[in-house]
Amino acid sequence: MILYLLIGALTFLLLASVVLLFRFGTRTRDEIAAAESRLSRRVYLLQGRLAELDGTVTRLEFDRRNARGEIRFERSMRLVDAFAIHPRVREVFAAFGLAGEGCSGPSPPESKTIQEACSDASLDVRTVLGALDRFLADPDGPIDARAASARLHRIESLPPSRN
Repeated sequence: MILYLLIGALTFLLLASVVLLFRFGTRTRDEIAAAESRLSRRVYLLQGRLAELDGTVTRLEFDRRNARGEIRFERSMRLVDAFAIHPRVREVFAAFGLAGEGCSGPSPPESKTIQEACSDASLDVRTVLGALDRFLADPDGPIDARAASARLHRIESLPPSRN
């Protein structure tokens, strides 16, 4: 009989300890989940702040290089290199229909040079380079691109002569 009481008491203690461990484990899991949520929120905020700082550094580097006259757009420059100079350079090309999808048509491959992209789109490369130079003079100003004045019209064949 004492053996049965002892087994009953041990069973009760075992069940009580399991219940306590389950409650402790549930509480710990909830605390871990809350800590992970707080950590995720902080990581998200830090990523946003890093993106802001990266943008600021890029802008300061552009301003420094532009002030020294180190930035020049040339016919032989690849589009990818031109786009890397400043985010708004893409806007200049888009104003001429050279960097966008949709109404302006597909983007030219970024491995092409400015000359090749202008030639493929029947644009005067001097007009496009002039717009890029105006952008360098005032990077925060409006994009001054005259797409109509850059359009070159090609005559594929001469009309028959009336002699």
